[in-house]
Amino acid sequence: MKRLALVLLLMILPVACSPEPVRTINDFETESDLDRLTWRCPYWIERTDEFVAVGQYGLMVEMPAGIYPTLELWNIPENWSRYARFEFDVWGPGLAGRELFVRIDDQGSSERFIDRFEAIVVLTGERQHVQLPLTRVRNGNGGRPLDLSRMERVLFYFKSADERITLYLDGVRLTR
Repeated sequence: MKRLALVLLLMILPVACSPEPVRTINDFETESDLDRLTWRCPYWIERTDEFVAVGQYGLMVEMPAGIYPTLELWNIPENWSRYARFEFDVWGPGLAGRELFVRIDDQGSSERFIDRFEAIVVLTGERQHVQLPLTRVRNGNGGRPLDLSRMERVLFYFKSADERITLYLDGVRLTR
């Protein structure tokens, strides 16, 4: 009987100690989720049911024309080391061919491009599911490797915009 209990314990322990299969960074389900975004006037952000990938709400952000219109997610989970992918769903109606930049910083990142991670997502104008392997994020932009146990923020931005941009985002998460 003791042997059976030990075998069962050894089978359950790895599952109980492993992280959940999905770790939400922001799914925009509550008004307080909007408090974990950094944006500036005259941006407009709101929860919406027009674009939903996870739950009942997504995020709609209107960015003004100009240089580097940016949406920043802060107060994110610090330790990403036990996950395999960074994922999100995005929709840029009327933005087919535009490049959305995704910047991910750990606590050692600086303004130097080489000390952080950036990826480009070419928008299709349709709903898109984006997956970025964390091995790629860890490698950064060719400088020092990022420390996945000390992550700090995620930014979504455009290099420039000639006119106001409307972007929808949902289900920003880590997966195994």
